[in-house]
Amino acid sequence: ITEFNSWISDMAVEEVRCIGRKFTWCRPNGGSMSKLDRFFLSDNWLSQWPDTTQFVLEMDFSDHCPILLRSINIDWGPKPFKIMDWWLKDKGFQKMVALKWGNYHPHGWGGYALKQKLKFIKGCIRQWSLSNGVTNADKIQNLKRDLNALEVGIHDRTLSQAEVELKKSLQEQLWFAANAYESMLRQKARVKWLKEGDRNSTYFHKQINYRRRRNAIQGLIIDGAWVHDPSSVKSAALTHFKDRFSEQNFNRPTLDGVQFPSLSQGEKESLVVRFSELEIT
Repeated sequence: ITEFNSWISDMAVEEVRCIGRKFTWCRPNGGSMSKLDRFFLSDNWLSQWPDTTQFVLEMDFSDHCPILLRSINIDWGPKPFKIMDWWLKDKGFQKMVALKWGNYHPHGWGGYALKQKLKFIKGCIRQWSLSNGVTNADKIQNLKRDLNALEVGIHDRTLSQAEVELKKSLQEQLWFAANAYESMLRQKARVKWLKEGDRNSTYFHKQINYRRRRNAIQGLIIDGAWVHDPSSVKSAALTHFKDRFSEQNFNRPTLDGVQFPSLSQGEKESLVVRFSELEIT
């Protein structure tokens, strides 16, 4: 086993997730079973087809199960909204959130108003992210190209004040974009033990793709049959959780006739007064 795992590591290949039977071979008498058959894929393959999955099919005449390698990009609908860590360091993001939050005043009781404000600010952040919340390698390369073009043109002369300001701005943008890109990769890969500043883009991308494949739902076994149609899978999941978290006979005790003590007006006012220095010490 150790030599086999070493060979896998040396060849830089990976076994993708297997769906279906745990074993691909068994003796005719059923006394021994093993997983002898499998696909190993290279990084180049997985970068081209990241949704590749292998399916162990039913055994036929042979004592080995056939294996189907398939790559299907299934559209499960909109992805959950997620805030990237580096957005919180963007001054434009901070100002936008503070401005939108302070200027929106929904009507209603406290809990409802808070829910409406959170819903509103989520829409504002989503809209902001479309134009400001994207950082990638292309953006970094474009900033490098602009900075290099500026420096090449000033080798034989001194910088004007406008060019000095432009160079400073490009350097600041490049520094922020590079740190934001590292932060994004780290967050997607969920690698918490890496220190700030460490970067290996190939490693991070492998971790991101591995986590994406591991968490991907290719389908469900429903009534003994494999189903990968998104609408059928969503319907089965909804029915499953409805059955678990709902009840047929809704019966709850009431509090009719129960008398609760209430606060006087003076007691209510004492709860909202400022703390005195004596109370704190």
